[in-house]
Amino acid sequence: MSQNLGSQLSPELLTRLAAGEMFRPGGLGLPVLTIDGAGWPHVAMAPGCVAAQPGEVFVALGGQSRSLENVRRDGRLTLLIAGPDTLFYVKGRAELVRPEMQTMPQEAALRLTVTEVLQDMESFVTMTGGVSYRYNLMHEDFVTVIRALLDELTAMAEAE
Repeated sequence: MSQNLGSQLSPELLTRLAAGEMFRPGGLGLPVLTIDGAGWPHVAMAPGCVAAQPGEVFVALGGQSRSLENVRRDGRLTLLIAGPDTLFYVKGRAELVRPEMQTMPQEAALRLTVTEVLQDMESFVTMTGGVSYRYNLMHEDFVTVIRALLDELTAMAEAE
């Protein structure tokens, strides 16, 4: 059963999202959910998100993706943040901040204004993992670019 935490990130979640540390290369994956034109949930993976304030999250999302198209049309976005001892659903209104990021022009930057945070916890269940990833080929250049992308999101979040 989900517990509604209100319209702001909890201090614990805000700390975990600061500087995008949860999504550094080899960490958690970030499923994002939007609503497609036919009203169906659309799930995609994003490279990461960063938060510096409890009511706002900055998210990188494919600049030519159907997910971004859905956000532009509908304005809603949900983040699924799942990992060991962590399961949050962060819902909100998203707006395009940058159609192209400097570090990865194929990625867009969105500002998610948080409207609802749900924490999924059961007394008899402990999350032992989540959506996580590892690179099959750890190209140092790619790892450097992903780190730079998260640093760019961090700078945007801290500037707000």
